Amino acid sequence: MNTKPYPYQKEGVRLIQKAKGRTALCDEQGLGKTYQAIAWYHRYLRPKTDRPVIVVVPATVKWNWQHEFSHHFGLRAEVLSGTKPPRFTSRTVIKNRIMIINWDVLYAWTKWLKRQDPVLIIGDEVQKICNMSSRRSRAFHRLCKNVPHILCLSGTPITNRPAELFSMANILWPERFNDPIRFYWKFTQP
Repeated sequence: MNTKPYPYQKEGVRLIQKAKGRTALCDEQGLGKTYQAIAWYHRYLRPKTDRPVIVVVPATVKWNWQHEFSHHFGLRAEVLSGTKPPRFTSRTVIKNRIMIINWDVLYAWTKWLKRQDPVLIIGDEVQKICNMSSRRSRAFHRLCKNVPHILCLSGTPITNRPAELFSMANILWPERFNDPIRFYWKFTQP
């Protein structure tokens, strides 16, 4: 680790570990959610597995995430782009175990990314999936299915109504939050 974390970032990493790498980080913007997510991966997952990490982000921050992996932890991350993933065969060699893709093209890559058998999915600005019927939300749900570790990051997890949290809750804890009507009734009634 090349960068010394602030005490609150250490606490954030500790809380991610306490949640077994399946949680939401909803700190205010600029407090280092990216750093905390990568630090948790670097400390707790990377030494134990060579399965890939997939980071889904807004297109405008793909290169920032790549820089953060490299600058703070000396890790190489590959930025995926376009809507045509490479052809996957039994001889396909995955050169990099950390892949960064943006929300707008995720739908085209979901099947290919699932074949990589990821150990961790990080969704940055996860409020982008508040509409359960949107293409990006459906793609993210498919990608996260049966993945052991999921980190949802957002500086603004609710943009309009508390009901918008259902999609994120369903991804993180599908066994507990599997019925949107019950969720809305329990958490959004005045």
